[in-house]
This record gives sequence, C-alpha cells and structure tokens, in this order.
Amino acid sequence: MVRSFPPMVTGEFSITANTCGATLGSGVGCTVSVGFGPTASGTRTGSLSVTDSAGTQTASLSGLGLLPATDALSPASLNFAGQQLNTASGTQQVTLTNSGDAALTLLAAQITTGDFTVVNSCGNSLSGHSACSMLVSFVPKNVGGEAGVLTVSDEYRNQAVTLSGTGVAPAGVTLSPLPGLTFATTGVGLTATGQTLTLTNNGGMPLLIQSMGITGDFALSAGSNTCGASVAVGGQCSVQVVFAPTAGGARTGSVTLVDNAGTSPQSLQLAGTGVDFALSANGSTTQTIAAGAQAVYPLLLTSAAAAPGTVAFTCTGAPAYSTCVVTPSSAALGGTSTITVTVATDIAELRMPFLPGQRPGFWLAGLLPLGLLTLRRKSRLRRFGGVVLLGCALMVTGCAASRLIPQTTTGGGGASSSTTPSGTYNLVVSGASAGLSRSVGLTLIVQ
Repeated sequence: MVRSFPPMVTGEFSITANTCGATLGSGVGCTVSVGFGPTASGTRTGSLSVTDSAGTQTASLSGLGLLPATDALSPASLNFAGQQLNTASGTQQVTLTNSGDAALTLLAAQITTGDFTVVNSCGNSLSGHSACSMLVSFVPKNVGGEAGVLTVSDEYRNQAVTLSGTGVAPAGVTLSPLPGLTFATTGVGLTATGQTLTLTNNGGMPLLIQSMGITGDFALSAGSNTCGASVAVGGQCSVQVVFAPTAGGARTGSVTLVDNAGTSPQSLQLAGTGVDFALSANGSTTQTIAAGAQAVYPLLLTSAAAAPGTVAFTCTGAPAYSTCVVTPSSAALGGTSTITVTVATDIAELRMPFLPGQRPGFWLAGLLPLGLLTLRRKSRLRRFGGVVLLGCALMVTGCAASRLIPQTTTGGGGASSSTTPSGTYNLVVSGASAGLSRSVGLTLIVQ
C-alpha cells in the first residue's frame, strides 16, 4: 500500500478532478484531471507533481493560449456627395478587423434601409489578426437627401453603419437655336458668316463635356468655343459654327455633344446650300473684225440640276467707242444655258447742242412745249403721248451717253460717229452668284 499526498500543479493549469485518496492499494490506479486556463496568448507551461511514500513524481504540462476573436468595425458612418439619379456613385469602404487569434465566424452584411448597395469581400468568416472590407455605393432614386443603414452581423452581435447622401437631378442640356442652324446660300470654296450655337445646362448638376463633334461641310470656328470641360448648373456657353460647302446643292451635317447628361449624346442639325457653276466658251474665244463690225462669242453656263440662284454677268475690257453686251444679263442655275456676248464697234454718240455748263435736259425741257405748240389742238392731244415718249428716249440716250468714251471734238450737235481704234483687246466676261465668280477671257482684234 502506497501512502500519497494531494497532487500539485503549477502555471496556468488546475486540477479539475482527483480520484486518488490518501492511500493507494497494490495493483490499483487512480486519475487526476488537469485543466488549462491561459491568461495570455501563446505557449504556456507548468507541471503536475505527486508526492508519495515512493518519492515525488512530476509531469510537464503545456498548452497554447488563444485570444478570442474581435469584430471592430469602422467608420461608424459614411456620407456621399450629390449623385445623379439612377447612377452609382464611387464606392466607400467599411473595414472589419479581427485582432484575436481565433477566426470570427457567421459574418453577414446587408443594406437594411436606403438607396445604397454593398459588396461584402469578407465572406462568412474572418481569420485572426486580419481585416477585410465592405464596399458601399449610393444609387439614389429620388432628388434630395437620403439616409440608410448598413448592418454587419457576426457570431457575437449586430453592428450598424449609418449612411447618407443626396440625390440630384441629371444634367439637362439644351442646344439652341431649334430646330438647328441654316446657312445662307454660299459659293463652293467660300465660307459663310459663322452662326452661334448656345449650350445651356438646365439640370441639377454640373455638365461634364466629353466631346463635341461636327459633320458635313461645317466646322467649329477656332477660338470661339467658350464651353470648356464643364458647364455649371444654370450656366451657358457658346461656339461659332461656319459653313464651307465643298459641292453645290443642299448640304447637311450635325453637331453632336457627348456628356454626362442622361440624354447624351445630343445633336443639332445643320443645313446650308452650296452654289457652284462653270462658265466656258462654246466656240472660239478670239474674233477678228473690221472697225464698225460686231463680234459674237457663244458661252455656256453649266450647273447641277436643281441648283438654286441666278448668275449675273458683266463684261469688261471693251475698246473705245464700242459696247460689250451679255445676253441674257442674268441666267438661272440648274442646268445648261447658252450665253451670247456681242461686241459692237464704231458706236455713235448722240449729242444735243447746249451751252457750257448746261445739261441736255435743259434743251429737252425747252423743246417739248415748242413741239406741242406747232400742232393743232386735236393733234396735240393725240401726239402728246408720243412727244413724252420721245422725251423719255432722249433722256435715256443722254444718260446712256455717259457710259461711252466721250468724243474729242467740240461744237455743234447731231449724231457723230467715232471709229474704234484698231488693235488687240482682252475682254473678261464674269458671272457672279452667292459670292462665287467665274470668268472667261475673250480676245477681240479690230483691224
């Protein structure tokens, strides 16, 4: 029989049960149960000793202390700036930290109220001494301030993060004038006067302009764009649009704006008409005539079918005492027309006798009453209209004489003829329409 004393433990251990008495019979055993109660993390050591009549027996004890899981959550609230309706804001982060040794389990995250969303990257458990994040974004459905709650739960408790944000109406865009810009008829190769396109932000948030493009025979005038990268709420900006047709006929295009408005992209229609024509010889461009004869040059006016507008003709370079007449003086575009240029030489200049400083109208005023007095009463009545017409004709002749090169002779009245000097003359016949001019050079040789 062995006599023993009560067992002893050291360290962070304790005896939880003991079946051994003061004595222990031969061939009989007993048990001592040891518990572990660490007060710190890491490996902990101790010993169990039993003293009896045979001596002291010692057993080494060891155990691993573990800190319990923690669930620190931060921040406690999130605030979002103004966000356009039905669009997602940038994300903000909520961090969950477990500083314990044990894993934190039974994790879950959800938005319990408000127009917010959450992405839980923690999963359903979090290892000891680690952290994870939950990404929250704001997707407002109503204009004005909104509040919400993010609830994070784990094996210990539920925690709440308060959420807030402001929903704003989308940027509203108005391009004017409506329904678009229409430019005046312009010659091909020319540029029409610019017109102003106005952009207005009538929405609830700044308008962010990504691009502004233009198509067709139109362009944004360099240095005229006041819009920049953004337009404030209620603000306006403008840009000049010019028209430079590359072909005749109706020309169309558009201005397209790409931005952050819900109606993006926005477009404004552009329209203009280009004019183009050709003026060419329809035969020889050189004529040789004797003084007193006429030279005739046929020309062709060609343009696209249905081209709008008319072409007005002029002739320059005719020699002295001659006329250059273009028939017709103007012609409509929209096909092919024959134009005739007639140069007449040795043109007589009709002169009325008058004193120095007097005008032909003076003599006309004096001659008309005399002519009427020489007629009988009935004849005067019948011929009054003819005399008036004659007077008008004389007046026109007198006015027209100013376009002829004056004679060098002086003296009495009557019709006098001047001879066109011989020589070679270069004439230019020009047609003009919508600012566009086309010319044909002609040569006149007077012998």
